[in-house]
Amino acid sequence: MRGVKTLSNLFDSDVVARSETQISTELEAEVIILNFGDGKYYGLAGVGARVWELLAEPKSISALREVLMQEFEVDAETCARELNQLLQELQSIGLVQIEHETLVEQMA
Repeated sequence: MRGVKTLSNLFDSDVVARSETQISTELEAEVIILNFGDGKYYGLAGVGARVWELLAEPKSISALREVLMQEFEVDAETCARELNQLLQELQSIGLVQIEHETLVEQMA
């Protein structure tokens, strides 16, 4: 059984996916995202744009963090904190979904 994660602590095993209610495109060094849910456009640049690119396929938070730590000069604690903050913000505006395995699924 899988459930959508609410805005609380995120776990390394949580899987992040782009929402199906958005469309995005790259424009120079930025990603422009149209959220069909609220009709607003959002922009991501730099590390945020790279995270969006990585989310072309669903990824675990730990996989995202590992790539970012290899590509950018950042320590593990800062990377985890800022990645979690970005993901929670993207989730709060409906651009990503964060799912986690329940204890029942882990025990199966």
